[in-house]
Amino acid sequence: MHCPAPAPASHAAGRRRRVGPALSTALAALAALTALATPPARAGMGWQGPPALLAYATETPQLESWAYAASSFHGSRRQSDCTSAWSFWECRERLDAHLWNPVNQVEASASDSRVVQAARPDGAFGPGLDFDHATSRSRARSDFGANLAESHAWNAHYWTERRVQSAWDPTVVEMTGHSEARTGARSVWADVLVPSADGQITLVFELRQHLGSHWYQYQPPPGTHTRMEGWASGYLDVQVFDLDQIVEYSLVDMNPVEGPLIVADGSLGPEDAGVASVDTLTLVLDVTAGTRYSLVSRLSTGAANNASIDFYGTAELQQIWVTPGLSLLSYSGTAYNVSVVPEPGTWALMLAGLCLLGRRVRRFTLTTAA
Repeated sequence: MHCPAPAPASHAAGRRRRVGPALSTALAALAALTALATPPARAGMGWQGPPALLAYATETPQLESWAYAASSFHGSRRQSDCTSAWSFWECRERLDAHLWNPVNQVEASASDSRVVQAARPDGAFGPGLDFDHATSRSRARSDFGANLAESHAWNAHYWTERRVQSAWDPTVVEMTGHSEARTGARSVWADVLVPSADGQITLVFELRQHLGSHWYQYQPPPGTHTRMEGWASGYLDVQVFDLDQIVEYSLVDMNPVEGPLIVADGSLGPEDAGVASVDTLTLVLDVTAGTRYSLVSRLSTGAANNASIDFYGTAELQQIWVTPGLSLLSYSGTAYNVSVVPEPGTWALMLAGLCLLGRRVRRFTLTTAA
């Protein structure tokens, strides 16, 4: 039975895996093994402008979490000296609460592994509103080897208010109103890895999205309401820097910025925001014994109006594959999942075993079906 090997993984390629944990680990090992045949390009060569995560590339391990939520309301509000039964315009006042006003924003941050949360819930604009306002929430958490973040926004809509002028003036007057929501979250961790010998390492990240991340959650009632369209996005960005090589990064019409040389770079986002999924990012780089490498991982999410994105299922450094004879020192003291890439002869036996197992499963399936 012919059992073809999977195609080698790109040095910074994201792909969806829908396989069991054991087979996923075996496939990742095969990817690490095949990558040895093609040395990775030096990503720092020809880099235009400072890398996005350059500020985190220091010799000090770092954790950073941030969450943000905002909402707006533009419409009328009942005056405090009027009862709810009095709905005419003389008992209303105009309320313009803008997104950019700090009063309508909530932020939270932490530089450790605590969970940070931000929310603009129902009732944020006080009593007296006859139309629901948009709401939003987000949260994030960071730990060495893991990023968590999610953002949700809903109930954003337009409406038209029609009221008589007063109890004595039956003239009908219209006013349009709207309410919007914005939210975002960010999780960052940065660590320093020092290899014990020259060789190559393969970093395997998994980005897991929870079921329920989708657009247009809110369906307003019919009539005078119109739903706002929404958007949501989320990305995992990973960059590796050589702290012992300082270079200049050019900026258009500005002085160059000095910083560590970037040697690996990759990003990953979901292929479909509406389904539960597991996507994989693989980075391969050559390393030199005793060199300090800053590994920075950032997970960002954002949503507006009527949309949701949930990466609180974790973006995780799932595996580090190293060539034989190489070990890694972590400045944070974190015990990452480090494994040695099998020798070609050992891997050939493992691959043959996988093929035999697949053949037996197939025979069992055919026998059961018969």
